[in-house]
Amino acid sequence: MANSAHDVLFLPELRRQIFFQLSSDTSAKQRRSDLRSCALACSDWQNDALDLLWESLDSIEPIAMVLGTIKRRNPRNYKDKMLVFENPPDSAAWGRVRIYSERVRELVLGFGNYLPLEYDVLKVIVDDEYPGCEEILVEFFHQQVDSLILDIQWDDAYSLVSLFTQSILKEAGRCFHHLTSLSPKLWDEVETPQVYVEAIAASFSLFPGLVKLEVLCCPEDVWDFSVILREAAQYCPNLESIPCSSVRTSRSSSKSVSVQSLRRLEASDSDAQALINLLEGHPMPELTIFKMDSREFDWVFGSAMECQRLSEAVWICRSILSIDLTDLIRFSITDDDLTFLGCCLPSLKVFKALPYESPGSLPSLKGLHNLAEHAVQLRILKIQIIPTYPIAGSGSSDLVLDTLNSFKHLDHLDLGYSSLDPAWSRVVSLIMGRILPLDCQFDVKERYVEEHSDATWKKVKEELEIIRAYCRGSVVLPSSQFDVEEQYEEGCGNTAWKMTKEELEILRACRRGSIVLPSSQA
Repeated sequence: MANSAHDVLFLPELRRQIFFQLSSDTSAKQRRSDLRSCALACSDWQNDALDLLWESLDSIEPIAMVLGTIKRRNPRNYKDKMLVFENPPDSAAWGRVRIYSERVRELVLGFGNYLPLEYDVLKVIVDDEYPGCEEILVEFFHQQVDSLILDIQWDDAYSLVSLFTQSILKEAGRCFHHLTSLSPKLWDEVETPQVYVEAIAASFSLFPGLVKLEVLCCPEDVWDFSVILREAAQYCPNLESIPCSSVRTSRSSSKSVSVQSLRRLEASDSDAQALINLLEGHPMPELTIFKMDSREFDWVFGSAMECQRLSEAVWICRSILSIDLTDLIRFSITDDDLTFLGCCLPSLKVFKALPYESPGSLPSLKGLHNLAEHAVQLRILKIQIIPTYPIAGSGSSDLVLDTLNSFKHLDHLDLGYSSLDPAWSRVVSLIMGRILPLDCQFDVKERYVEEHSDATWKKVKEELEIIRAYCRGSVVLPSSQFDVEEQYEEGCGNTAWKMTKEELEILRACRRGSIVLPSSQA
């Protein structure tokens, strides 16, 4: 038990929290300055402050400064930022740096339009061990590189390819064999040949503890992603997450290779057929999250038939809890698809399918009803629909509300840019009131070009609140008193009574438990 404020400040947990809060809302430069001040203020604070200061290393320069004196290669040219040592670091220099290297948890090696250090110095740095480091992030965005070629020898000192393929991964595998996260990236105009992807895959044997692998490449490239999964399945038994981009090619294989541990697969700007081959050739029994979006809004990722096959390939992954198909230009879902989805994935909690452009086919309110019957754990649903309720073959236009299935746990329904015919507003209000939980958030995006739809959806939301108040059996009274004479003089009374009559019709329909559907299908 601490007896004074002085003693309290020496509690390790409290001290670290103070240091963290001290600079959590400031710039990186100010944060480093604050932590350095804490390290110098008191010898008992030094270890905690240094741990936070060196936890993430996003530049080689701080380590270089600890190793020894460095200087600009050409001090007269401010654009020449190459750093060199006057003398190579000796064992004494490495003894000084070890107290810092042991604190590093994340190492970021970045290459811009220049290399921060000459090759031989860089090699010395990655030769050293960072025993606490759990993540290495390697970024390439060199504007002057048009192509990456992997057969360059290690003695080619200034080749980005040589540094990456034959040095960084190899040395990182030797020094950081306990890594849990690996993220090689190529951006902008840098070409991504197949040999580069194969080089990444070949390094997996060096990182058996990988949990997350992020592979982001140039959207215009065409490379086979199946080699990544094949090698990961063999050498990385704990791999759980693969965020990737630009999966445009994946060879189908007669031999199925299961990725047993994978739980999360994200694929941006990818091709539908390539993902179909991946999912069919590499079963993922533990996959719980599948996300596929588009950062390039002009990228059409597959035909309608391929989209259908991709949906079926995803939905047979029985453990999936979240599917995100946001901003894809071409994607079609029918009522039968939603029924199939709910039957295949009864434990699904999140489903997002809002296209960037209007697709060829959309589900109706009947599809939501079918989904509610089977996907009983669903909590978030974002989907574009045609807000009608088709009844085929019955000859009756009456819809019995009590026959509709309700979502049990839905917290948020977003219908995106769904266009609503004013003739269907009353039906939509009553159906929504039936299938949605009372506290479910309901959203629709404004289309602007269809003012009648926006106004109709606004009316639906107002009517839905009336239905929910009726279902709760309580209503909040206004704070102001109603003055009949004043309202009559202002011409507001008739309008208010008209609204009341409309609301009464809604409540009568709720009590009857049925609604007459419009004759036309919008």
